[in-house]
Amino acid sequence: MLDVLEYIEDDVIALKKAFDLLKSGGNLVIEVPAGPNLHDAYDAELHHCRRYSASELQTKLIQAGFKVSRRSHLGFILFPTLTTVKLLNKYLPSRKNKAVVRDQAASTSGSGMVKFAMKFESNQLSSFQLPFGIRALASVLKPRH
Repeated sequence: MLDVLEYIEDDVIALKKAFDLLKSGGNLVIEVPAGPNLHDAYDAELHHCRRYSASELQTKLIQAGFKVSRRSHLGFILFPTLTTVKLLNKYLPSRKNKAVVRDQAASTSGSGMVKFAMKFESNQLSSFQLPFGIRALASVLKPRH
């Protein structure tokens, strides 16, 4: 369930439905935007209802009935840069313009530096539980009855 939950108004109900659809003993991977305090015009333009903390995501997954087997983040290396951009977007009026938001999305989507950082992180840091990042990640299990 990648890049889905942030668009759904009642995310707990959606997680409960995903739980019901999953076979007993089945696994599910969830990835969502991290940093609730970083929700900005870019997120609004993308129709994100929210960004998540890892603990909030874990709580909602448990409420839905899942057992969390792994929790981490993606984009650990990029987090300081993203945080700076997001805070500028929130507090500078010129950064709330939809055209500026679209330009930001276009400029980062094909960035070689972003790709390099994510590849490095994937190869070197994936075995660690990262304490923060631009995406919250969880692997969950539907317990066997």
